[in-house]
Amino acid sequence: MLHLKFHALEAVSRNYAPNLESLLKDFPQLDANAVAVLLWGHIPKLGLKRQKQLFQSFSGELLWQLFWVPPQWGAEHFGESFKSFPTTLLKAWEEKQVYFKEHLRTVLNHYQTQDVGWMGCHDDRFPERLAQIHESPAILFFQGNVDLLQSEHPFLSVVGTRHASDYACEQLMRILEEAVLLKPCIISGLAMGIDAVAHQTAINNQLPTIAVLAGGLDYVTPPCNEYLGRAILEENGLLLSEMPLGVPPIPKSFPRRNRLIVGLSPALWVVEGSLLSGTMVSARIALEESRDVGVLPMDITRDGAAGPLKLLKEGAMPISCGQDLADLLGIVGAEKLVSTVKVLSEEKRSNLLDTIQRKTTVPQLPKVEVEAIEEIEEKIENPSEEVEVDEADDNVLLSILKQSKAKELHVDSMALLSGMKPHDVLGELSILEITGRVERRSGNVFTLVV
Repeated sequence: MLHLKFHALEAVSRNYAPNLESLLKDFPQLDANAVAVLLWGHIPKLGLKRQKQLFQSFSGELLWQLFWVPPQWGAEHFGESFKSFPTTLLKAWEEKQVYFKEHLRTVLNHYQTQDVGWMGCHDDRFPERLAQIHESPAILFFQGNVDLLQSEHPFLSVVGTRHASDYACEQLMRILEEAVLLKPCIISGLAMGIDAVAHQTAINNQLPTIAVLAGGLDYVTPPCNEYLGRAILEENGLLLSEMPLGVPPIPKSFPRRNRLIVGLSPALWVVEGSLLSGTMVSARIALEESRDVGVLPMDITRDGAAGPLKLLKEGAMPISCGQDLADLLGIVGAEKLVSTVKVLSEEKRSNLLDTIQRKTTVPQLPKVEVEAIEEIEEKIENPSEEVEVDEADDNVLLSILKQSKAKELHVDSMALLSGMKPHDVLGELSILEITGRVERRSGNVFTLVV
């Protein structure tokens, strides 16, 4: 019976699908399965569970053929291969069929030009450790040295606050320098603060590093860290995301990003963070996924000490030197490696920290705008019940405005928070203004219409 259904699938698809043979001649580095995975990965309503169920049931040309059949026909004949087929999914599927019928070659050229690749969860290159976590991704998009995922380097995830203290940054640099001969691969989220210092310290010490993004790989958030993303690629590092190109980060995608940072490594190092922060979300995920957790001991009077202190009380390992990192990673016999390394002087670390902070400073904005940015970023990183995303339209700019205390923000602030270019933000806000969702005030300040 199943064999007959697959024959029917091939026959129906032939009437709708583009010529696969011609397409693969133009893109010889791809096969039918790779193209199909990308197509299904661009349907936003498909969802993680349906994606994985789909990739488990279909592969190769069958996966390609299923994409092109009339959605209702596919739902009726192959519904057991999906979790469910809501009307919104059928509509989104049909819309993507229409779009890719005309633009598939353009999209593939764009990925090729951006040097962005992708892999499904059944790909041989897919990291085994990440595949074992709850709600592991169905697709990974990558830019840079994808071989890092299968390398022999010990992986270490590093997280912490965006508002990093000099103490935390200096100790992070010192301890990583002491552990340099262990050659750990440093994984973090390319945010300001601790993330940026961790990536930059890895680069400065010729250590591999992987940055995990919340949106597509063409949306570095915050935009002021674009230089760091380029540096990671130039130094043979890797950028990762589960979002396709063209998808900006939205509030709910940040905690999803955190689970990838945790899942890639056997150990998580929490450097600094408040109790209500994305840092503690990552720590909670790490404990749920049976990852070892290490913590930088902090002065308890510091703002970012509450999170690490709580974790220490719960049994996390204190990390105060390179040998502690070796112990956290389970590396036996590392005493000589960490004791023979010459670390930078305090003055040199301070100079390096100044350089990193200058490059990752938010552009000058009025104080009220800076406070609004910090307030919303805290909400974005903390997926509590207070954070509400409008599922109806999933518009990132509306979500940002809704979470602003005054329900209004300057265009530059929304560009920083969304990762979009200011002129793109203006264009989208103009459409929202026409439809009555926002109002424009003097000085390019936009207010949410309640």
